[in-house]
Amino acid sequence: MNILDYIRWRGDLPFARDPVNEVDHLIFTELAYTKMEDIVGFDRDAKSIREIRDSYIAHNYNQSEVGYDPKPTLEACGASERFGNITARSYVNVLDTDPVTQFSAVTFALDDGTDYIAFRGTDNTIIGWQEDFHFACSTGTEGQREAAAYITYIADHTDRPLRIGGHSKGGHLAIYGAAMCREDIQDRILEVVSCDGPGFRDDFLTRKEFERIHEKILLIAPEASFIGRLMKLECSTRIIRSSESMFQQHNPYSWCVLGKQFETCPKFTTLSTYLDNTLDTWLAGLSDKERLDTVDMVFDCIHKAGIRTVAEMSANPIKAWNAILNELKEVDPEAQQHATDVMKKLASAGTSVIWDEVKGAFWKDE
Repeated sequence: MNILDYIRWRGDLPFARDPVNEVDHLIFTELAYTKMEDIVGFDRDAKSIREIRDSYIAHNYNQSEVGYDPKPTLEACGASERFGNITARSYVNVLDTDPVTQFSAVTFALDDGTDYIAFRGTDNTIIGWQEDFHFACSTGTEGQREAAAYITYIADHTDRPLRIGGHSKGGHLAIYGAAMCREDIQDRILEVVSCDGPGFRDDFLTRKEFERIHEKILLIAPEASFIGRLMKLECSTRIIRSSESMFQQHNPYSWCVLGKQFETCPKFTTLSTYLDNTLDTWLAGLSDKERLDTVDMVFDCIHKAGIRTVAEMSANPIKAWNAILNELKEVDPEAQQHATDVMKKLASAGTSVIWDEVKGAFWKDE
């Protein structure tokens, strides 16, 4: 059973009768992947999910740059009493190269008297993935600032209690935005849910702004999570089952639902923990400048190769990588050597984590 089965099973109960649960959070974050520029827009009148579904189907919108296809969720929600009459408003979508920004959000008005602010996760664009890597290089990226500004705008235009959530990068933005908005707004936030979203740098987790919102945060992540364990986030966590394996567990349609909850697991997989420890070790050994220079050099080559989406790379990976390698050859030799050194540190970090595990297994401290 996944979120589509849940909507069909629970769809006859409005939120006024049956409160928001963890599965509903994932559904709202999935709906945030819907392209709504021509349907809702930022300054347009609110539209019900049922109306959005009808317009979306009628116009056959192209979702190629968005990533996950929200159409199955949108159709199921539009046909249900629970979601169909909920209205969406203040949709925003920003995609820019200078500064690197991929940001999208929408607000849903629930019939229980609350507003749900949903942030879109990483889309299919190369810009979106480049910004994700910037999270590990500095705190206060353009997308993060946009998230805080968006929550502030919504809060200043309604007196309703707020729920905030997002899938993947959307979960990261939900937490950052909730932490960095005003304290009076934080008091109105009921909960913040990150659905397998990456964590944060230490300099953010020690801020008083984050500490004020910390107890309201929930991370939901599949047992083989990779994205949801990038960097750090110590908060209430639910580890859940997925019908897929390894990296495919990030797909929200694969999350296993049992009633009004997700099926849980006792712990993360060994591979998930290994990758988490390896990346932590690697990042700890790099300066912010080393991280940023390497990320931007690689992505600049991808941009210069004319590649705009992950789908373009996947459609013809050999051609794409040859184009990228040709651009890398034009990079300054010193920069090339720097990037090589950084990748060697990644390999060394992986070896170090394995060695630490071996030592821990055979040579216990007395």
